[in-house]
Amino acid sequence: EDDSIISLAIHQAALSLITTLGGIGANFDPEVDDPEDEEMAPYAFAQKLCVEQLPSRLLSSLSASLDCVELLVEKDIELYISPVGVLLGENSSGSSDTADVATTSQNVEKKRAVKSRKKKGDFGAEFEE
Repeated sequence: EDDSIISLAIHQAALSLITTLGGIGANFDPEVDDPEDEEMAPYAFAQKLCVEQLPSRLLSSLSASLDCVELLVEKDIELYISPVGVLLGENSSGSSDTADVATTSQNVEKKRAVKSRKKKGDFGAEFEE
């Protein structure tokens, strides 16, 4: 959950930055204002960033993400949203048009216990006494 909180904070900070830059860039009109004017330079920079740079970079990033999403199939999504300890597989009838069946692994608790085994060189508290 810490990762999702950090991700949300970064997302909100990025949106806030883009909104602020947009507000600053809105004070510059390239048809009326001189971009060489020293007082207008920050406004011109923010306007150029928001109008020319950010949209093209966002477009390329979103296009790549969209290509990846289009490659997903229903089985990929079912696997992603399946609970921990549930294995997805096909029905035993073997036909290709059968629906996927979710089965609970009976060895889930045993597998989790294996993760708590001591690492090589870890002698435990008994060794220290």
